[in-house]
Amino acid sequence: MNLEYLRSVVLSAVLLAATFALPSSGVITPEEFNADSPMEAQAAQEEVAKLLAEHAGRDYMLFPEDRLRPIRMLEALPRRWIESGPGSSFRGQARPGEFYVFQIGLFAARKDIIDVGMEYSDLKGPLGKIISSSLFRCINVGGIDWKGQRFTRQVNVTKGHVQPLWIGIPIPKQAFGRYDGELTVRPGNSKPTRVKLIVEVAGEALDDHGDGQLWRHSRLRRLDSTVGLSAGHATVFLLSNSNPIYLSMMASCCEYYCGLGKTTACAS
Repeated sequence: MNLEYLRSVVLSAVLLAATFALPSSGVITPEEFNADSPMEAQAAQEEVAKLLAEHAGRDYMLFPEDRLRPIRMLEALPRRWIESGPGSSFRGQARPGEFYVFQIGLFAARKDIIDVGMEYSDLKGPLGKIISSSLFRCINVGGIDWKGQRFTRQVNVTKGHVQPLWIGIPIPKQAFGRYDGELTVRPGNSKPTRVKLIVEVAGEALDDHGDGQLWRHSRLRRLDSTVGLSAGHATVFLLSNSNPIYLSMMASCCEYYCGLGKTTACAS
C-alpha cells in the first residue's frame, strides 16, 4: 500500500474525529437532529416567483443567517427568506475569545453564478480597537489542506440553487462592545454585493473558542488544523458505529458536508 496515501487516510480520520466528536454532555439525540427547523420549511413555487419578480434586476440574492439556523436546503428556498427578503446587513453576538461563525446564503436567481469570491474590511470597535480583515476566513472558498498547504477552491452555484458561505472570525479575548465592518461577495460573472456587519462582543472570555457548545459551530476552524503534521505522534480515535460520540460526529459531518455542497459525502 502507498504509505503517503495511508498517512492521508489516517490523518483525515484523526482530524475528522477531533473536529466533530462531542463531549459526553453535548451529544445530539436523533430527535434533536431531525427536529423541525424553519430552514427546512420550503417555500412554494408561487412564493419564489413573487420574490424573483420583486427583485427583477438581481442575478443572485444574499441571505445572511445566524449560526443557530444552519442552511440545509441547497435546491430550494426556506419560507423565512421569502418573508424577510434578501439582506444587506448582518448583526450577531459573540463572546471574547470565540471563533465566531455566521453564514451568507447565496441564491443563484437567474443564472449560474461563477467563481464566488469574498472580501472583508476590518471590524472597527470602541477606543480604536480593530479586528483585522486578514483574520477572516470563509471555509467554502479556501483554507489549509491535509498537507498543511494553503489552497483556494472555486465556488460555482447552479441557477436555482443555494450555496451557504460559512465565515469565521477569531474574536480577541480583550475585545468588548460593538464592532462594525462589511464584507463583499464578488462573483466572477456578476456585480459585487456588500453586506454590512455588526458584531456585539460581550460576556466572559471563552478559553476553548466556543468548542464546548456545538451550536456555536466554532469547531469549523479545525478544518484548517495542522495537528498531526509535525514529527510527533498523533492520537488515533477508535470509534464504532454504536458509540454515541460516533453517531453525533457523523450527524454533524453530514450537516457540514451538505453545507459545502457535498451532499453524498456521508451517504454510506
